[in-house]
Parts: sequence; structure tokens; C-alpha cells
Amino acid sequence: MTREEMAEIEGLDQEKHYYTSTPEKLKQYETMVPAVNAQK
Repeated sequence: MTREEMAEIEGLDQEKHYYTSTPEKLKQYETMVPAVNAQK
């Protein structure tokens, strides 16, 4: 990437997290069973 592209991306970062952990979400992830074999 060029320096200009990196600067543009850096300007987009607003300290927003992609995922916010909550007890409810953690409980959902504990019981989630991904379809790993379907991804082949």
C-alpha cells in the first residue's frame, strides 16, 4: 500500500471495535457449532 492509502485508512479508524463482548454474546458463542465440514 502507498503512504497515501495507509493515511486514508488511518483516518477511517474511529477507535470502534468490531466486536464488543457481553455475557450474552459469550454464552451464544459457547453454544455455537460452526459447520466446518461444509466449508471444504
